[in-house]
Amino acid sequence: MIGREAAASAQSVAGRTSRFWTELFDERPNFPDINSFLGFRRDNFGYGMADERQGGLDRERDYFNRAHEIFRWSVSKEAVSQVPEPSLGAPYAFEADGLYRSSAFWVNATTAHRVKDFIDRFGPQGRPLNILEIGAGWGAAAYQLHHLIEVGSYTIVDLPQNLLLSTTYLASTLDRKLTLVGCEGAPIIAPPDKGLVGLLPGAIPRLAYGFDLVLNSFSFQEMDAETVETYLAWCQSALTDDGLLISINSHGKSGIKRPSEYRYSRFKLHHMGMFRRFPSGFLNTIPYEVVMSRRSSTIGPESEQVIDAFGFLIQLGMDEELKVPIAEFIGGQFSAQEIARWGELSGFFSSDTSRRASVLSGNALLHMPEIREYLMAQHLLDIGNSAAAVIALRSALATGLSGFAAVRAEVLLACLEGRRELRRDEGLIDATTAYPDVMGMLEAGDFTPMLHQFRRIVNA
Repeated sequence: MIGREAAASAQSVAGRTSRFWTELFDERPNFPDINSFLGFRRDNFGYGMADERQGGLDRERDYFNRAHEIFRWSVSKEAVSQVPEPSLGAPYAFEADGLYRSSAFWVNATTAHRVKDFIDRFGPQGRPLNILEIGAGWGAAAYQLHHLIEVGSYTIVDLPQNLLLSTTYLASTLDRKLTLVGCEGAPIIAPPDKGLVGLLPGAIPRLAYGFDLVLNSFSFQEMDAETVETYLAWCQSALTDDGLLISINSHGKSGIKRPSEYRYSRFKLHHMGMFRRFPSGFLNTIPYEVVMSRRSSTIGPESEQVIDAFGFLIQLGMDEELKVPIAEFIGGQFSAQEIARWGELSGFFSSDTSRRASVLSGNALLHMPEIREYLMAQHLLDIGNSAAAVIALRSALATGLSGFAAVRAEVLLACLEGRRELRRDEGLIDATTAYPDVMGMLEAGDFTPMLHQFRRIVNA
């Protein structure tokens, strides 16, 4: 049925395959037969969905060790132990903290447990939830969510190549009956109880019931802007009165060029922040987690530049430094002056060096010295003033820069000072173990990859 409906779905805006996914599908095998499916996690069917093959058992083990070092900071071994990992697909599993799990299991545990946290804090209570996931990959996070929360029905919307994987995997590992929905037919007014529903994007108009949770992780950022807008507009009517929309995405990867292009102000915001304490790759685009509902927004369209400032700062590893201002902003506690100040700060993220210098010398960062010094260092390196950048980086760390931003600052300092080792504060990741890029930069004394990343961010 999925293959038969694919052409019809592709004619819809939501069903378009972006250039990002077109190129990815061209590089990987798709549509496994039954024999291939039994071991699909040892082939490259999961490429692009946090389950890429490494090319040998030793390399798989090394990759697992790196992944564990990164994701153990975001999800505990006690949490991971709550959910068993199925053997279907023949995953490569290795021991850590007394548990045998795959790299992808740890990766997706950070998503599933974070979603549970948000439901507990902001979501509907006291009833099984009707959930819709846009882009479920091969079903890894969905599988874990079924073990963490009470699910009434679970609906997956995805492109054909991925929908085949996720629906087959979940129907085989969960006690749920699978229903596939075609693009043509009468409206569906109620979900099947304890059912698993799969559909292509072109069939979305047939869904005439409300969802308590709509989840999208890492795929809005890979879609064309018009496709993203189509999904978000649909979510405004598809959510129940107390339902949540959770987006874990970034910008600058495909159609969405700036955080404000998501137009979060159309929803009521409950939370925004950096997803995971440390990202999956040192030079990766960093996603931000945004929790919304359809209720009246407490922020207006004039605040979109504030959203830009938060999203861009997250790209440079900011986390703890933003929690208080984001909470105040979402809570409607920002004055007009504060909105203007954070809007001015968004102007730093520009290729115009004089505009950046103006922001750094203005009032926007007056009360945030650690952020000011950190941004100053990035700017100074970009214009070739390494000596002054060293002073700014030391000042940023001395004034309280924390988390991944502190790791980034320390890597820059080590390269500038000719050190091959990093000073590590307790509570910070072992960056040389987790990120091969870091060891390469330290050995070469070359921070150029980080400079290229900064220029990509400010040009987004």
